[in-house]
Amino acid sequence: MNNRLVNGFFLSAILLIGGCDSGKQLSRNSNRQEKAIDRPLKHVKSRADVLMVNPNSGGEFHLKTGTVIRIPKDAFVDATGAIVSELVQIEMEEYHSAADIFLSGITMHYEQNGESAPFESAGMFRIDGKCNGNSVEVAKGKSIEVELASNTNEGNYDFFQLNSQTANWEKIGTIEPSINRDKKIAADSIEQIKSAELTSKIPSFAEEGAIVLDLNIDYRKHKQLRDFYGLAWQVESTESANEIASSDWDYVDLISNGRGIDDFSLQLVNDDNIKEVKVKPVVSREERSRIEKKYAAAIAEEEKERVQVVQNTQRRLDNMSNFQRNLSVNGFGIYNCDRVIQYKQPLALKPKFILDGAELKSLPIYYLLSNDNSAVSQYYSTFNIDQFRYNRLIFILADGNVAYVTNQQLENLVRQTIKGSESSSLILNRTNQSIKTPEDFSILLNSI
Repeated sequence: MNNRLVNGFFLSAILLIGGCDSGKQLSRNSNRQEKAIDRPLKHVKSRADVLMVNPNSGGEFHLKTGTVIRIPKDAFVDATGAIVSELVQIEMEEYHSAADIFLSGITMHYEQNGESAPFESAGMFRIDGKCNGNSVEVAKGKSIEVELASNTNEGNYDFFQLNSQTANWEKIGTIEPSINRDKKIAADSIEQIKSAELTSKIPSFAEEGAIVLDLNIDYRKHKQLRDFYGLAWQVESTESANEIASSDWDYVDLISNGRGIDDFSLQLVNDDNIKEVKVKPVVSREERSRIEKKYAAAIAEEEKERVQVVQNTQRRLDNMSNFQRNLSVNGFGIYNCDRVIQYKQPLALKPKFILDGAELKSLPIYYLLSNDNSAVSQYYSTFNIDQFRYNRLIFILADGNVAYVTNQQLENLVRQTIKGSESSSLILNRTNQSIKTPEDFSILLNSI
């Protein structure tokens, strides 16, 4: 399927079948909290990060998305208002894609001027806290700083909190994006690893006239020496070498100062003195000839380890958003960086839907999703799409199976509607793909 990119966003539409009375819109007087959070696939559980916080000291936490959370000390109180001193469990759930937001069931409609307007998000999250299973609150005068991962650097996004009593979004302020510092650090570390010299190398010969010590060393303690045996140790400072040679030492230990083979010091102790001097391993010509045969294997093993570190860091990098938005929250709840969707050229559609050869006589609740820009709009009858965006309809059936309408079908429907056709219809394509996890749903979205 050819994707048409418009203003950097891909648009998808999702239609949910089942879960409400046939042919009826949701009453505005129904339970408002259920309207605010109503997960369409209740058996699919979203995943959250769980942070254990010592409230006596607070802490800084870096999440895999690139989000950073900073919690000050004495930040939580219990139901009586007393400062909490025992471990607090913070649950942080982020929503960065249309699939994330759709599965969360959190409303993306904003009441303004007496009308409901659809949102698109630059990042949304839910944050909660408990201590020993009991809810806690953020203490008065304290706030949690959040550098929220964001997939867009566009402006015009405001910061909102979902009012749990009214089920409406309430504007807190305006926020601007910045570069995700954690992602930049991860990217820089990959380049450093790639450009770093291998630490495995063959020890050099001893310098003429230098003092060389024969030490009984447990090479297993030092990874960079694991392939070498029979090493001697040259003291780098002549002054230190003379002092070592003229004294008796009760205790001698080799200390690694880094990853390299030359990054060692020697610690010496007797009744009168504790001394630490820099040393490096040296070998005889006969010994060097022997260990050269093992050198290639040591290099290959280290290179293998380096590749693995780069791959692991790259996977972490791939999961991180490019940008962040700096927020400050003084309470638990659901927060969103949003703006009202501005469609370039919307068109109202109200087709007939055909499933298994029969027309669906009742129109249930459905959702319009923008896959890249995280727009999830809920409707009850006619829906609007932008002709210049990439559109899909996905039907989640009452039996848990999925059906869909392709972008090509929707483009044909648009052409028919523009021509004034009143008998336009869309045929749903069934898929038996099972959706048990958020990843299953994302794979489905990306496959049609």
